[in-house]
Amino acid sequence: MDNKRLSRLALILSGVLAVVAVAVSAWRSKTTDAPPAAVAANAPSADAAQLITGLESRLRANPDDVAGWRNLGIAFFQTERFAEAASAYQKAAALTPADATIWSALGEALVLAGPGTIPADAQTAFKRALTIDPKDPRARYFLAVADDLAGRHTQAVDGWFAILADSSAADPWYDSVRQAIERVAAQNKIDVASRLATLKAAAPASAAAAGIPGPTPDQMRAASGLAPGQQQSMVDGMVQSLATKLAANPKNPDGWIMLMRSYATLGRQSEARATLIKAKAANPQAAADLDAAARTLGISAS
Repeated sequence: MDNKRLSRLALILSGVLAVVAVAVSAWRSKTTDAPPAAVAANAPSADAAQLITGLESRLRANPDDVAGWRNLGIAFFQTERFAEAASAYQKAAALTPADATIWSALGEALVLAGPGTIPADAQTAFKRALTIDPKDPRARYFLAVADDLAGRHTQAVDGWFAILADSSAADPWYDSVRQAIERVAAQNKIDVASRLATLKAAAPASAAAAGIPGPTPDQMRAASGLAPGQQQSMVDGMVQSLATKLAANPKNPDGWIMLMRSYATLGRQSEARATLIKAKAANPQAAADLDAAARTLGISAS
């Protein structure tokens, strides 16, 4: 593989991990059937294989199970079986064609299953995502990569700047997109210094960017055969466990932020707001940081 091809592949991959986290979080915020694999990217391969087997069995019995196909796509993606992930996402997209997150996930899987380009079918999926949600960061990111690979470097840079304009510095993709801008601008002698100077500094990693506390490998093995409602109960139990720990030891601002995020991603806004109030009462010295995290998570004060 020549240096130019390596550079292109590195650009494609530069935002993948951050965007995957974003996609999982966005998906979870829109559904009540939270996937057990979505927060277990580091699970041993044997556990992932067992989870996949369980999901495939569930789908043979119920091929119209949208959440099952999405879960299977996530599981395949996390085990780097990208072509199979794309196939699962295609099934999910056929069942729920108005879900932008599924279309952009499909596009990403097609990119990583391919030869290091942005193939036409992936671009179609990304464009479909943007007709549903024009702000989808993953679709916008990869279409800008496609512009760069086609020689439209300035257009690519403008596309990435547009993503940052619609983003918070605390968003997990923020720094990756900025790095893509810097790399492509330097390679193609595009002056972006003044535009970069106006950007917000990327926020340091914090509990606001973390997900719901993930299941253990044993929990994953058990969850692979659970019905959707039982999977949700497992997630609820993990969130309740965190809430119980904070009730016993409330001097933990990052823990409270993680709990706020957990409630927010589950769509439990009233509990997220109540958590913010408790967190500030227990940690008045961190009130500003807690308020900032709440704004990042879309939690209103009232």
